[in-house]
Amino acid sequence: MKQEEKAAFKKLGDIIKTQMSAAEQLIIDAYKAITKPAEIKAKDVKTKDGLVTISHEGETLAVGMPVMDNTTGTPAPLMDGEYTLEDGTVITVASGMVADLKAAQAAEVEPADMSAIKKDFATQMSAQRIALEKQVSDQAKEIKDMKGIIVKMNEILVELKETPIGGSIDEEAEPNEDWKKLPYEEMTNAQRVKFNRENKG
Repeated sequence: MKQEEKAAFKKLGDIIKTQMSAAEQLIIDAYKAITKPAEIKAKDVKTKDGLVTISHEGETLAVGMPVMDNTTGTPAPLMDGEYTLEDGTVITVASGMVADLKAAQAAEVEPADMSAIKKDFATQMSAQRIALEKQVSDQAKEIKDMKGIIVKMNEILVELKETPIGGSIDEEAEPNEDWKKLPYEEMTNAQRVKFNRENKG
Protein backbone atom coordinates (compact mmCIF):
# COMPACT_ATOMS: atom_id res chain seq x y z
CA MET A 1 0.00 0.00 0.00
CA LYS A 2 1.32 3.40 -0.98
CA GLN A 3 2.12 6.04 1.59
CA GLU A 4 -0.64 8.26 0.27
CA GLU A 5 -3.22 5.48 0.70
CA LYS A 6 -2.14 4.77 4.28
CA ALA A 7 -2.44 8.43 5.13
CA ALA A 8 -5.91 8.55 3.56
CA PHE A 9 -7.11 5.55 5.55
CA LYS A 10 -5.72 7.02 8.77
CA LYS A 11 -7.45 10.31 8.11
CA LEU A 12 -10.70 8.48 7.40
CA GLY A 13 -10.39 6.58 10.65
CA ASP A 14 -9.78 9.76 12.60
CA ILE A 15 -12.86 11.34 11.03
CA ILE A 16 -15.03 8.34 11.90
CA LYS A 17 -13.71 8.30 15.45
CA THR A 18 -14.44 12.00 15.97
CA GLN A 19 -17.97 11.53 14.65
CA MET A 20 -18.75 8.69 17.13
CA SER A 21 -20.61 9.53 20.28
CA ALA A 22 -19.11 8.86 23.71
CA ALA A 23 -21.63 6.05 24.29
CA GLU A 24 -20.61 4.31 21.06
CA GLN A 25 -16.96 4.56 22.06
CA LEU A 26 -17.74 2.97 25.46
CA ILE A 27 -19.51 0.09 23.73
CA ILE A 28 -16.52 -0.54 21.47
CA ASP A 29 -14.08 -0.40 24.41
CA ALA A 30 -16.25 -2.83 26.40
CA TYR A 31 -16.40 -5.23 23.45
CA LYS A 32 -12.63 -5.16 23.15
CA ALA A 33 -12.26 -5.92 26.86
CA ILE A 34 -14.67 -8.88 26.64
CA THR A 35 -13.10 -10.40 23.53
CA LYS A 36 -9.55 -9.98 24.81
CA PRO A 37 -8.05 -13.41 25.59
CA ALA A 38 -7.81 -14.04 29.35
CA GLU A 39 -4.31 -13.96 30.70
CA ILE A 40 -3.35 -17.37 32.06
CA LYS A 41 -1.17 -17.13 35.13
CA ALA A 42 1.37 -19.78 35.93
CA LYS A 43 1.21 -21.57 39.27
CA ASP A 44 4.18 -22.98 41.15
CA VAL A 45 4.31 -26.19 43.17
CA LYS A 46 7.27 -27.59 45.05
CA THR A 47 8.52 -31.14 45.26
CA LYS A 48 8.31 -32.90 48.61
CA ASP A 49 12.03 -32.44 49.25
CA GLY A 50 11.74 -28.73 48.37
CA LEU A 51 14.56 -28.91 45.82
CA VAL A 52 12.54 -28.31 42.65
CA THR A 53 9.84 -25.72 41.88
CA ILE A 54 7.56 -26.80 39.06
CA SER A 55 5.55 -24.19 37.17
CA HIS A 56 2.32 -25.00 35.32
CA GLU A 57 -0.68 -23.18 33.90
CA GLY A 58 -4.14 -23.48 35.43
CA GLU A 59 -5.27 -24.30 38.95
CA THR A 60 -4.36 -27.99 39.04
CA LEU A 61 -1.96 -30.31 37.29
CA ALA A 62 -3.34 -32.69 34.68
CA VAL A 63 -2.00 -35.23 32.21
CA GLY A 64 -0.89 -33.53 29.00
CA MET A 65 -0.21 -30.18 30.69
CA PRO A 66 3.14 -28.50 29.93
CA VAL A 67 5.39 -27.93 32.93
CA MET A 68 8.54 -25.92 33.50
CA ASP A 69 11.38 -25.85 36.03
CA ASN A 70 11.05 -22.54 37.92
CA THR A 71 13.47 -23.31 40.74
CA THR A 72 15.74 -20.37 39.92
CA GLY A 73 12.84 -17.99 39.18
CA THR A 74 13.47 -18.22 35.45
CA PRO A 75 11.33 -20.90 33.73
CA ALA A 76 13.39 -23.58 32.02
CA PRO A 77 12.60 -26.99 30.52
CA LEU A 78 11.89 -29.55 33.26
CA MET A 79 13.94 -32.74 33.04
CA ASP A 80 12.08 -35.96 32.32
CA GLY A 81 11.45 -38.14 35.36
CA GLU A 82 9.21 -38.77 38.31
CA TYR A 83 8.52 -36.04 40.87
CA THR A 84 6.75 -36.30 44.23
CA LEU A 85 5.03 -33.04 45.17
CA GLU A 86 4.44 -31.56 48.62
CA ASP A 87 0.89 -32.92 48.84
CA GLY A 88 2.07 -36.45 47.96
CA THR A 89 0.98 -36.32 44.32
CA VAL A 90 3.42 -38.12 41.99
CA ILE A 91 3.83 -36.87 38.43
CA THR A 92 5.85 -38.33 35.58
CA VAL A 93 7.29 -35.78 33.15
CA ALA A 94 8.22 -36.60 29.56
CA SER A 95 9.19 -34.10 26.87
CA GLY A 96 8.20 -31.17 29.10
CA MET A 97 4.66 -32.43 29.71
CA VAL A 98 2.86 -34.39 32.43
CA ALA A 99 2.76 -37.95 31.10
CA ASP A 100 1.26 -39.56 34.22
CA LEU A 101 -0.25 -38.34 37.49
CA LYS A 102 -0.95 -40.32 40.65
CA ALA A 103 -2.97 -38.69 43.42
CA ALA A 104 -1.64 -38.74 46.96
CA GLN A 105 -2.49 -41.91 48.86
CA ALA A 106 -4.46 -41.64 52.07
CA ALA A 107 -2.41 -42.15 55.20
CA GLU A 108 -2.59 -45.66 56.58
CA VAL A 109 -4.63 -45.95 59.74
CA GLU A 110 -2.76 -47.72 62.47
CA PRO A 111 -4.62 -50.68 63.99
CA ALA A 112 -6.27 -49.90 67.29
CA ASP A 113 -4.67 -51.12 70.49
CA MET A 114 -7.04 -53.95 71.40
CA SER A 115 -5.58 -54.35 74.87
CA ALA A 116 -6.40 -50.73 75.69
CA ILE A 117 -9.90 -51.12 74.26
CA LYS A 118 -10.51 -54.28 76.31
CA LYS A 119 -9.23 -52.60 79.46
CA ASP A 120 -11.48 -49.60 78.92
CA PHE A 121 -14.46 -51.87 78.24
CA ALA A 122 -13.77 -53.89 81.42
CA THR A 123 -13.55 -50.66 83.45
CA GLN A 124 -16.89 -49.45 82.10
CA MET A 125 -18.56 -52.81 82.74
CA SER A 126 -17.20 -52.89 86.32
CA ALA A 127 -18.56 -49.41 86.99
CA GLN A 128 -21.96 -50.39 85.59
CA ARG A 129 -22.01 -53.57 87.70
CA ILE A 130 -21.22 -51.63 90.89
CA ALA A 131 -23.95 -49.09 90.08
CA LEU A 132 -26.45 -51.89 89.41
CA GLU A 133 -25.57 -53.71 92.65
CA LYS A 134 -26.07 -50.50 94.63
CA GLN A 135 -29.41 -49.93 92.94
CA VAL A 136 -30.56 -53.48 93.77
CA SER A 137 -29.35 -53.07 97.37
CA ASP A 138 -31.22 -49.80 97.77
CA GLN A 139 -34.39 -51.32 96.36
CA ALA A 140 -34.08 -54.35 98.68
CA LYS A 141 -33.79 -52.02 101.68
CA GLU A 142 -36.84 -50.09 100.54
CA ILE A 143 -38.80 -53.35 100.16
CA LYS A 144 -37.71 -54.45 103.65
CA ASP A 145 -38.81 -51.12 105.11
CA MET A 146 -42.15 -51.43 103.33
CA LYS A 147 -42.68 -54.92 104.75
CA GLY A 148 -42.01 -53.57 108.26
CA ILE A 149 -44.59 -50.82 107.71
CA ILE A 150 -47.13 -53.36 106.45
CA VAL A 151 -46.60 -55.57 109.53
CA LYS A 152 -47.12 -52.58 111.81
CA MET A 153 -50.29 -51.61 109.95
CA ASN A 154 -51.66 -55.15 110.29
CA GLU A 155 -50.99 -55.09 114.03
CA ILE A 156 -52.84 -51.79 114.33
CA LEU A 157 -55.79 -53.15 112.33
CA VAL A 158 -56.00 -56.24 114.53
CA GLU A 159 -55.88 -54.08 117.62
CA LEU A 160 -58.63 -51.84 116.27
CA LYS A 161 -60.82 -54.84 115.48
CA GLU A 162 -60.46 -56.19 119.02
CA THR A 163 -61.05 -52.82 120.73
CA PRO A 164 -64.77 -52.19 121.65
CA ILE A 165 -66.39 -49.26 119.84
CA GLY A 166 -67.46 -46.30 122.00
CA GLY A 167 -65.40 -47.45 124.95
CA SER A 168 -68.01 -50.02 126.09
CA ILE A 169 -66.63 -53.33 127.21
CA ASP A 170 -68.48 -56.55 127.48
CA GLU A 171 -69.28 -56.74 131.15
CA GLU A 172 -70.08 -60.42 131.05
CA ALA A 173 -67.44 -62.37 132.83
CA GLU A 174 -65.61 -64.79 130.69
CA PRO A 175 -66.50 -68.33 131.61
CA ASN A 176 -62.84 -69.02 132.24
CA GLU A 177 -60.89 -66.58 134.39
CA ASP A 178 -57.60 -68.29 133.74
CA TRP A 179 -56.70 -65.54 131.30
CA LYS A 180 -55.91 -63.32 134.28
CA LYS A 181 -53.01 -65.60 135.04
CA LEU A 182 -51.50 -65.02 131.61
CA PRO A 183 -48.58 -62.65 131.20
CA TYR A 184 -49.80 -59.22 130.22
CA GLU A 185 -48.10 -59.39 126.82
CA GLU A 186 -49.94 -62.62 125.95
CA MET A 187 -53.42 -61.19 126.68
CA THR A 188 -55.73 -60.06 123.92
CA ASN A 189 -56.52 -56.39 123.60
CA ALA A 190 -59.96 -56.90 125.18
CA GLN A 191 -58.38 -58.80 128.08
CA ARG A 192 -55.79 -56.06 128.58
CA VAL A 193 -58.49 -53.37 128.65
CA LYS A 194 -60.53 -55.37 131.17
CA PHE A 195 -57.41 -56.12 133.23
CA ASN A 196 -56.46 -52.46 133.29
CA ARG A 197 -59.94 -51.39 134.40
CA GLU A 198 -60.10 -53.97 137.15
CA ASN A 199 -56.67 -53.00 138.44
CA LYS A 200 -57.11 -49.27 138.04
CA GLY A 201 -56.30 -47.40 141.22
